[in-house]
Order: sequence, then C-alpha cells, then structure tokens
Amino acid sequence: MSDTHTPLPRNSRLLHFFFFCLLMLAATLVAPCPASSAPTPEQRYETAKDDMERLRKDARRSSWREPWQKIAQDFLDVYEKGRNWNNRPAALYRAGLAQEEIARRSAVRADAQLAAATYERLAKNHPKSVLADDALLRAARIKAELLEDRSGAEELLKQIRESYADGDMAASAERYARALNAPADAPPPKETKNENAPSASEGKKATSESQAVIKQVSWQTRRNLVKVILEIDRPVSWTAQSQAANAKTGSPNRLLIDLADSRPDSKIRPGVKITDSFLSRIRLDLSASGHTRLLLDFSDLKRFNVSTESSPFRLVISAAKTDGALPGGSTLGKSLQSEEPVRAASGMLPSNIAKQLGLSVASVMIDAGHGGKDPGTSHNGIIEREVTLDIAKQVGALLAARGMKVYYTRTNNSWVSLEARSQKANEVKADLMISIHVNASLNPAITGLETYYLNFASSSDAVKLAGVENAMSDRKLGELEGLLADLMLGARTQESRRLARNVQDTTLARLGKKKYSTKDGGIKSAPFHVLLGSGMPGVLVEVGYCTNKQEAKRLASPAYRAALADGIASGILVYAGKLAN
Repeated sequence: MSDTHTPLPRNSRLLHFFFFCLLMLAATLVAPCPASSAPTPEQRYETAKDDMERLRKDARRSSWREPWQKIAQDFLDVYEKGRNWNNRPAALYRAGLAQEEIARRSAVRADAQLAAATYERLAKNHPKSVLADDALLRAARIKAELLEDRSGAEELLKQIRESYADGDMAASAERYARALNAPADAPPPKETKNENAPSASEGKKATSESQAVIKQVSWQTRRNLVKVILEIDRPVSWTAQSQAANAKTGSPNRLLIDLADSRPDSKIRPGVKITDSFLSRIRLDLSASGHTRLLLDFSDLKRFNVSTESSPFRLVISAAKTDGALPGGSTLGKSLQSEEPVRAASGMLPSNIAKQLGLSVASVMIDAGHGGKDPGTSHNGIIEREVTLDIAKQVGALLAARGMKVYYTRTNNSWVSLEARSQKANEVKADLMISIHVNASLNPAITGLETYYLNFASSSDAVKLAGVENAMSDRKLGELEGLLADLMLGARTQESRRLARNVQDTTLARLGKKKYSTKDGGIKSAPFHVLLGSGMPGVLVEVGYCTNKQEAKRLASPAYRAALADGIASGILVYAGKLAN
C-alpha cells in the first residue's frame, strides 16, 4: 500500500474554501462590537426637552396625539431608568406636561386622569422636590377644569397650602381656590386699587414682562351666531383648531385657540358654563407655560372664523350654528392662524433666556445697605446700617450651608460706596446680587415687605425711594447714556424680576408660617445704582418700615430678623432650583 497523499479533486478544494469563508463571516457577525457610550439620563432628558419645544411650535403636529405620547414616554423612560440621576423629578414633571397637552386637546377623561396621576406621583415620590408644589397645582387644575372634580382639586390645593406653605405656589393655590369657589355669575373679584402693586398673577412660572396679558373675555350670543372677544394688552400670534364632536369619547364640537407669549389676568376665572346658547362652555387654560389656550365647547357648530381688532387689540372668534350665519367662515376640521407672526417689541427677549443658556446659580454677593458714615434711615430705635448687616450675615450663612459661594460688600460697620459695591460683585463674577435695606415713609401707618428689581421706577414712591438710595452715588449726569444702556439689558431685567418674585413670595410665606402678619408690599422696579453697576441679576429688599412703631419693634427682634433672613435665602434657593429644572 502506498503512503503517498492523494490530492483532493479541484471541486472538493473549492468547496472547502467556500465553507471556510462562511465560517469566517459567521465569526465576524457574532463577534462582540466595541460598546458605544450610551447617552446619559441628562442627555436623554435634554433631547426630549428639545423635542417638546419643537412640537409646541409646530401647529400641525402639536394637534396630533402620537407625538405627545412619544415625548411623554421618553421622559418616563428617563425617570424610570435614571434611578441615580438627581434630576429625576423634572423628567416625571415633563412627562406630566406632555400628558396634560394630550388631555387638554382630546378632552378624554382617561387622558386627564393619567396626567393628574403623574403629577400626584411626583409629589408623593419626591415631596422635597422644588417641583412638588408645582405638580400638585397642575393636578388640581386638571381635576377642576377637565374632570370637574372640585373636591379633589380643593384637597390638592389644601395640601399645597399646608405642606408647602413656604413654597412659591402657596399664593397661587390660594387664589385658585378662591376662583373655584366664586359663583358662576359673580363678577370677577375686585382688587384693591393700588397702582404701585404688581398684578396678583405675577408668579414664578410667570410671567415675564414680554408676555401679553389677556385682560378680559366676553361673549355675544344670537340665535345662530356667537362671538367670543378676548381683549389683550398687545398684539399676539395665534392659531385656531376645530374639532368635530365624537360620540365615542363624548367630546363636543370644540374650538381651541392658542395665543403665543401670553397669560391671563388674575381676575379671569378658569371656566364658565353657558345655558342660553349653543355655546355651552368657555374654559381658559390657566396652567400653560408661556402661552394660553382658550377652549370653546358647542352643542352644535358648522362654521367659525377668527379676526382681530385694534385700539385695544382684540381677538374675535365667530362661531355659527348654520352655514348661512357665517358663509365665509371655515368648516369643522380646518385650522387657522395669524397671517404674520407678531414680532416682539424691540429689546424684548425670551422669558426663559437664562434657562435657555443653561445658566445656574453658584455664587451670591450680599450687600448690607449703608454703613460707616452713612447710617441710612433711623427711626423708633432702628438704625438701618445695623439691621441690614445682621440680616445680610444670616442670609449668607444659610446660603453657604447649602453649598453656595457667598460674598459680602461689607462685614462690619464700614462705609462702601455704591459703585464699589457693584464693582465687588463684578470682580468675583457673582451670579446674583442681593441688597438689603430698611424702608421709611412720611406716613407712619405704612408697613410692608417690598422687593425691587432693576428697571425704570414703577411709581412715584419708587422714584423717591430710588433718589434716597442713590443719594450717596458718585455718578454724574454725563454717565446717563451708559446707565440707560445698562438698564435696557432686557435679559438681566427679566431674571431680576423673576428673582424678586421668588424672594418676595417665599419670604412672606416663611414669615406667615411663624405667625408674623407682614403686609405684602409687592415687587416693584426702580433704577438703583447698586444694581445698575453690577453685571448680574439682582434685587433690593426693603425688609420693612422703621417709621412704623409696630414694624420697628419687629425689626428690633432677633427672631423676626432670623425669619426674614430665612425667607430671603429660601427665595434665592427657589429661584436657583427653577433654573436647574
């Protein structure tokens, strides 16, 4: 037998080579690929936020259900999977926002129940979150406006007032509770006439000066035609969508009017039922952020139209029960929008400019007003420079304990010029400037806490106060142009106003919790030099009137000063927390 190797036939060799190639290809396919870095919860959250903002601006897609459902699920995924992410409550809150958008557009009861449950879940799982009271207020509005569950809404509002009495939603919850309990045919609640006081609707999620204000909603009814008139303090862009009745879901014929960059005045109630017209219900969404939605329900609807009038600006929605009553109107299923987007006035900036830029608060310059050769005001045993220094130090200690970097313009009874104070803030690049003062008046009956932000004076009293506080300034008339340019930096003014509202509301809430009956003097504006020269948002807090004997007695009390400091520091932290979410 021969031991020589007999070569394989040519076809067999080709077959072996073919199988070898297949094995190599299979090995390549099953080999593990290098792991790519998965996006972090924060990155997924920001992506979902961007998607939500784009959807809000898309009039066509925002009327569809599916895009909102996807965004809600994206935020829920971030919440569920980002267990160790410290901003989880914000993801759950935004999931609620997306679900609420669906509910307010669909009027399906199950949608509203889901949105309210998501908000309540946030408050239950994260009671210490800065968004907990916000979520409860939104859930209350959904229950009142969409589910017609007044008792459930009142229970949530009560929870806000009791568990979050020192939060910035307590006042809004109180106002909403009063609106819910107002008789349907009662006139809007009268506000005390005070041209110096801000509108009661000025709030945190609020309400920048660039937003138009809906001053009044009225309607005129005829047999086959209804007109709903919205009086607004300036022109706005708008879109109108129509929906036919759906017997399966029980939703009526409906018009949805969206007004950009707007908010309702505080006197406007959440909704009104109408019994003598084919217009059956008017609801004004008071919870939307940055825009307002008007919902009009009809027992019958054939055509509609939207037009505008000027002096003052009015939006007129005409709805007809028959084709002949409004022959030129659009039929159901159509959408309308303003022909030209209304541009903001020159100098106006987005209300959330700091948030858009991703800015945060890590450091604060605290300015104790007056000092040294400038004692400030002095009445009823109170010397301003002493009170302000005491409160300033306490505010600083509280903020430092929460991890903030704190700077002071003075830490003893020394004189520091107004220009030097703002310069110090600029040198350390502080994120905020807080100046603390004691007020005085020729009228000894006047009392109250007031918080000022940088802008032109809002009243004759503010003009006088600015003159007093600016008296020690070295600035000359020749610097007027530069000062005016500084004052017109709208973004800083907007953030200062937002900060002022948080400081004012939170301080009053803390004082109230400790049983101090301090009058709300409101937030106001004035061109204080100590704020003008600094390059960051800032406020000036007038902690009380020493010319009033009772208030002077409180200001002399260490316990009252500590409560003031606690409120001011907490207000700053609330503002910082809102930027982070």
